[in-house]
Amino acid sequence: MAGGSGCGGDIGTHALMQLRYVTGLDVEQLSAQLETFVEGRALDDHFTIYCKLSNGAKALVRATQIAIGHKKRSGPGNKRLERHAPLARRDPSASRFTL
Repeated sequence: MAGGSGCGGDIGTHALMQLRYVTGLDVEQLSAQLETFVEGRALDDHFTIYCKLSNGAKALVRATQIAIGHKKRSGPGNKRLERHAPLARRDPSASRFTL
């Protein structure tokens, strides 16, 4: 079960902080949808947030506690979860992205 704040509080705060760090922008407005997929769960286990950033751009932040991940097979019988690297990183000394 999620912590006392649900998926939005457990993961969402970190996701929004990462959005701010990567873009260098502030979130001015947001609209959130919290969902519960696991029957009987008292707190949200999935959320989607639509954001308006300080330069007028739009952003979508989504997190879940019910996803199972992707399997990577590098040999017979070798199964493990694969973590994907971020596509872009913000250069803190400049206002640009690097891939």
